[in-house]
Amino acid sequence: MLLTPTYHVFDMYKVHQDATMLPTVVKCGTYSRLNKKLDAVSVSASKDKDGKVHISFVNIDPTNAIDIDCNIRGLKDGKLNNVNIITATNTDSHNTFENPDVVHLEDYKGAIYKNGTLTLKMPAKSLITVELNH
Repeated sequence: MLLTPTYHVFDMYKVHQDATMLPTVVKCGTYSRLNKKLDAVSVSASKDKDGKVHISFVNIDPTNAIDIDCNIRGLKDGKLNNVNIITATNTDSHNTFENPDVVHLEDYKGAIYKNGTLTLKMPAKSLITVELNH
């Protein structure tokens, strides 16, 4: 079976299914393409029935990494679990039967959660999903 990049993205977002959406506010730079400006980072956050908080960050900029400092309100103590990333060398990278793991999920070791702030550096064209337990 060949797992596509889309499969991995849906797999990363499934933590938000049947969970309570948490409001988010994003302040970041913009990415411009075809005379349109978009927020370079988008965020989805939710809390599941077990009290775990999941936050998914997407950096749509294909060339620039972005530093994230995320203030998480209402979660005084917590620890990081299951921090995953998906990215690729090129925006058109894909898996083939000859090379099935060109685009795949990896553990992300660059996230730090301390005193209510989550800090991470998002590579260009990446999706990172973070799980916080308290």
